[in-house]
Amino acid sequence: MIRLITKKEAAARRGVHPNHLMALVAAGKFSAPIKEGGRSARVYFVESEVEADIVALAAARKPMVV
Repeated sequence: MIRLITKKEAAARRGVHPNHLMALVAAGKFSAPIKEGGRSARVYFVESEVEADIVALAAARKPMVV
């Protein structure tokens, strides 16, 4: 089952402001949302895609050298 989460929740999970999250989407650096409605559409993200983006971000980072 696909679970949708709000833009605010997706931004909180990613650790950024909702406006920055949408800038990441526009730059192709985060999964595209699902928009419901017309001009003032509500924006939702697929929860599993948000989690996958976060996992990929963590995997791409340089390991900490101790």
